[in-house]
Amino acid sequence: MTRNIINKVYFEQRGGDYDTSLDIMHCYLNKDTGEIMRNTEVYINNQLSVKINSIGCRGGEIISGIPVIGCFGDSTTFGVCNNSWPSLISIQNCQPINAGVEGHRMDRVINRVNELFVEENIDLIAAVIFTGWHNLFQPPMDEGDWEAYFDNIPEIPIVAHCTIPAALTELCLIDGAEGFIGTGSVENDTFFYRFDRWTMCRGSCTTLWRHLRRFNKFICDYCERRQRILIDFAALLNPRKYEDIPIDFFDICHMRQRTYKRMANLVSEKLKDAIYDELKKRGVKSPGVQQSRNEAGVVHNRSIYPLW
Repeated sequence: MTRNIINKVYFEQRGGDYDTSLDIMHCYLNKDTGEIMRNTEVYINNQLSVKINSIGCRGGEIISGIPVIGCFGDSTTFGVCNNSWPSLISIQNCQPINAGVEGHRMDRVINRVNELFVEENIDLIAAVIFTGWHNLFQPPMDEGDWEAYFDNIPEIPIVAHCTIPAALTELCLIDGAEGFIGTGSVENDTFFYRFDRWTMCRGSCTTLWRHLRRFNKFICDYCERRQRILIDFAALLNPRKYEDIPIDFFDICHMRQRTYKRMANLVSEKLKDAIYDELKKRGVKSPGVQQSRNEAGVVHNRSIYPLW
């Protein structure tokens, strides 16, 4: 497996300029095909911010012989700056990989699972599927299609599905949440962005609320029927009060970095018993300690949003 970096890109950025962030994204994501560019490093203000390895996953190379926990999804899995929740998963004798790709709909997310498990022959002991945002308003948009895609996941020992959290409360159905957009400070990681052209008026919030509830209900029912692990990010992160909307989200759907450790802890807690049982079947008797790591290999606390 090659470790050669064939593409290094350097950017200077101040604040969270949206156009510049899109330029950065297109350095590691082919804007025509939507495919991730392997062996790529992107530096922002001379600090490594995005690293894509030789199998097209975010972070460093996987270590041969250690089972992999694969995290699959869209930008909410890929993460921001040099950080993401998959990189913080910590389960003994396993290593996490971040296989999220910004903008991918459900079909492409499931294709990524097949690509790594079948084509790349990665030893996936578990797959965490966090997808659905793009399928709330784009095909496939109904439960039958969602189920067909999820049923097409290969026979990985452990499969988990995640509910979708959002920067919404029931009060948004009355007052909307447009007033939060453009408030806060980029420097203090409190700025709240508009996602794409999405408005947070009362009508839009009501529509999104309805779709989210339907999708999350499907995820809960599907996990129960298929005996898959449920990871309820919605219960973990949905704001409890209207004024809390910008605390854990920097737009309607993207979580701030401060949530990543909580998300990783929840995933680790939900997966560990099933993974340890599977490891026992493989003859692993005395687990070592798995160290989670920053994906870029450096400490990078400055918030540069949005990078989706």
